Amino acid sequence: MQTMSIEELLQIARAQVSEEQEKEHLQLLEKNQKGEITDVEKFKLRDLRLAADQIMLLKAYAWAVLSWRGYSVPKLEDLSEV
Repeated sequence: MQTMSIEELLQIARAQVSEEQEKEHLQLLEKNQKGEITDVEKFKLRDLRLAADQIMLLKAYAWAVLSWRGYSVPKLEDLSEV
């Protein structure tokens, strides 16, 4: 990422989990809390969590590189608006 352009880094930093993935993740979390989740759904929940974690790590690294380059990183509470 250190060789990427500002525009490329901003694209990564602003990435979001798709609405479909987020909805499915929340549904599976709810089923898991109720103890109604199947083994297949447990694997799907794990995969969705890992994908979300990967996006979060990429975003954090992109923001770090942007910061190192002197780009003004928004406050945490403002990130949802970026």
